[in-house]
Amino acid sequence: MLFHSHEFLALLGITLVAFNLVRTPQRPTILLAASLIFYGYAGVGMLALFLAVAGVAYACLRRVEAGDRRWAAIGVTMILANLLAFKYAVFLLDVAAASGLPVAPARDWAIRHVLLPVGISFYSFQLIAVLVDAARGQQLDVRGFREVWVSFMFFGHL
Repeated sequence: MLFHSHEFLALLGITLVAFNLVRTPQRPTILLAASLIFYGYAGVGMLALFLAVAGVAYACLRRVEAGDRRWAAIGVTMILANLLAFKYAVFLLDVAAASGLPVAPARDWAIRHVLLPVGISFYSFQLIAVLVDAARGQQLDVRGFREVWVSFMFFGHL
């Protein structure tokens, strides 16, 4: 969904009206619903990917807050692996091909079928920042998974 499209303007308008009509406790739910629509517009797979990455980050965050800082490194590694797989898949396959590995079919498939998810760099680095902050002992305002979704998935950020 492009920011200058009619669909985005409609989503933004409906979200603003709904946000101002409901009471404060329900406002995050309005933002979450709008963000789910925004990401889902790019495809259910893109939405599922974001939810999976956010779920991994949230699980690691809770482990870090419980005192096991190793989970910050695990979470950062998993988030970066996801980012690198999407952003640099073709490049990595080119490097493998230059090394003599037979990756031509995989490279051709990646060029045709691997789409870059909406906002992947933005939400990846936001989630990494939260894990690093938690590992450093900073108190976070993220109380539940819904707050993780709303704070990093909010379509207005992008």
